[in-house]
Amino acid sequence: MQSVEIGVFGTLAAVALIPRDDWITTEEVALAAGVDRTTISRWRQRELLPEPVLISGGRRGRSMRWPPDTAARALFLKQGLGFGYSFDDLRAALTDGTWRNGFRGVADQGT
Repeated sequence: MQSVEIGVFGTLAAVALIPRDDWITTEEVALAAGVDRTTISRWRQRELLPEPVLISGGRRGRSMRWPPDTAARALFLKQGLGFGYSFDDLRAALTDGTWRNGFRGVADQGT
């Protein structure tokens, strides 16, 4: 299986993300981070992930479209929580953009 490099966070299986420039699905975000869809929803409620665009699917219910970098953000959150960072530490890194530097950026904030 081919993999896709996502910066300082590691690699994802190529099947995890459908190539699209403008949005990804909740399932793709969850798969990229290795968490359940409910975890993605909880992180959104905690304002750790951006607000998705809600799309009505008619009989199929509804779906959400997320900004493309949400998968990398979700993976950052999962790894950060695994390393023992608090939600506040991770929120600060997401807010000021230091999350893009990996955990060096979070550690540099004094945690």
